[in-house]
Amino acid sequence: WPAAVRLVQELQTPTWRQRLRASRACVELGSGTGAVGLAASVLGAANVVLTDLPELLETCERNAARNAARAAGTVTCAPLAWGEADAAEPAGDLVLMSDCVNSIYGVGIGRRLATTLGRMLRKAPSPRDAVGLWAQTFRGEATAEREFLRSCADLGLALRELPARAPPELAATSRGVYATPTDADDLAEQAATCRVFEVRVAR
Repeated sequence: WPAAVRLVQELQTPTWRQRLRASRACVELGSGTGAVGLAASVLGAANVVLTDLPELLETCERNAARNAARAAGTVTCAPLAWGEADAAEPAGDLVLMSDCVNSIYGVGIGRRLATTLGRMLRKAPSPRDAVGLWAQTFRGEATAEREFLRSCADLGLALRELPARAPPELAATSRGVYATPTDADDLAEQAATCRVFEVRVAR
């Protein structure tokens, strides 16, 4: 997904590399292939948890095993359904999300994601210092993105948009995903249209 490339590119900046190395627990929500969480591990995060629905974890587990030699620390995979209170839900002082908000995932997806994110950040050792990074391909105001933004505000979460990146800045990251230059450049163009937000506990 283009948003995953955009988020990985953000993690490669000095500011977020430092944050990755300092994090106690880096959690990726809706991991899918696990690309973002695995990149976080390679970039220095010592403890990464890839999460998704139980039936989707096999891909994460397979990719984590394939990339184990490159990981800076431990990478584990855990089932997680958004919105549901779960005693086994991991606490994360750095929570990563890319293209998790889409109406195709069903009604209420934005609210469930915001609920899980807020709960995770507040469970961190220092909630005020915990942060979420959300990369998203915006598909229209009347869709799930608006629900997520509204739910974050209702739950006391503040969002700050990070500066946009131009396609040339994203090309190297996308080439790590696609072998052919044409596909990599196309992905970089798409990734440049994605928006990235920092999410923190405001109250």
